[in-house]
Amino acid sequence: MAAQRMIGARLAMVIALALAPVTTMAQGFGTSPTSPTPNTKPQTPPAAKPPQDAAKPDADKGKPDADKGKPQLVMDLQPAFDAIKAKDWTGAEKFLLTKARSNDPRAQFLLGAEVYGNKESKLYDPKKSIPLIKDSAERGFARSMLFYGIAYADGAWAGLPKDMVEAYKWTALASRRGVPEAGQFLASMAKDMTPDQIDRAKAAADKYAPRR
Repeated sequence: MAAQRMIGARLAMVIALALAPVTTMAQGFGTSPTSPTPNTKPQTPPAAKPPQDAAKPDADKGKPDADKGKPQLVMDLQPAFDAIKAKDWTGAEKFLLTKARSNDPRAQFLLGAEVYGNKESKLYDPKKSIPLIKDSAERGFARSMLFYGIAYADGAWAGLPKDMVEAYKWTALASRRGVPEAGQFLASMAKDMTPDQIDRAKAAADKYAPRR
């Protein structure tokens, strides 16, 4: 189907570029790697018109520890951004491993998406990538939610089964947190899903609570 082909093509792009860490991806961290000024205004997905669910607030919005899209400082990750930009995969891995092992969801995402999930990386290893992305997404990091959702939609990547309900759930969560590209993927996924599947995915997203 056309929507499935789009998802597959876009997944390849997302995995290959890992959402452009030095520019676009930085939006998911709250600040640009080159600027200390937080940007808390959610970005509006361009082009495709997202389903209504894209703008729906999370059920856990009122919780004090919930991910509400607040800016997260990235200056402590500057060496990782610099290493990735320079394609110094070993240097990026070395810097990020300690933080990732301490369950920092930002470091888990960078390590999983850029170092192990980027085909340009000399350390490319999907089997290492997905567990890190999964843990980061479950901890509430929006960029990982999008990456994880698209991986479910594509299937056959790192052995992850194709599951459109899970795909829509995680992508919707990313969209609710203001990830710019998420709305486009939701619209594409919805074309290949039944109303019941979408309802189940939305219900699952509503029940989501970040794991600490």
